[in-house]
Amino acid sequence: MRAGDGQLRARPGKGAGDPGRRGPWAGLVLAAGLSRRLGRPKASLPWAGGTLLDRALQLAAATTGRPVWVVTGPEGGTPPRGAQRVVNPRPEAGLASSLRLGVQEVAAARPEAAVVVFLVDQPFIREADVAAVLAAYRRRPPGVHWVRPVYDGMPGHPVVIAPDGRGLVEELGGDQGLGPALRNRPGVLTVVRPVTGPCHPSWDIDTEADYRRALACLEKSGL
Repeated sequence: MRAGDGQLRARPGKGAGDPGRRGPWAGLVLAAGLSRRLGRPKASLPWAGGTLLDRALQLAAATTGRPVWVVTGPEGGTPPRGAQRVVNPRPEAGLASSLRLGVQEVAAARPEAAVVVFLVDQPFIREADVAAVLAAYRRRPPGVHWVRPVYDGMPGHPVVIAPDGRGLVEELGGDQGLGPALRNRPGVLTVVRPVTGPCHPSWDIDTEADYRRALACLEKSGL
């Protein structure tokens, strides 16, 4: 996927369905972090002809359909067409505040939809990984409120929050994300995903060293 011209595009036939046709879910990209350890906004880091934010929005659109919601800070700028911007006025309050705002906005617009949560700094998640998680959500048994993938034993994204599981985000605070909150919690369905190639889907880009490693892996893998 490549982006950079201000439009949210998606390649057909690679993900969970037609990106223009909405399923029983909506994509949410969290991109409001202050990137303190990195020293510059990670969402705008160059990536494959676009930015990390472009990559995350493209992946979400290709697999969950449009529109995609994206949480940014006050200086986040205008997202591409096909994305709905949610402004976190206090990103310093932590990841939980962005997650809460995003879920609230999606719930207000589409109360029947599950929320599919993506992180802007995990560019190696594949469309096939997302499709597997969404398929598991469709087939989930009663009592399942959250679905998440595991890569080589490491919990990852995207995480699907069913409508009756949204209350969880109200319990979170600071930089607490869904990973710790779902650990050992009843009602979580785990999807085991293979890791193919050198670039791990659970890698975060939090530092310059992380970014350099990710760029090297991107070039090596030819993604």
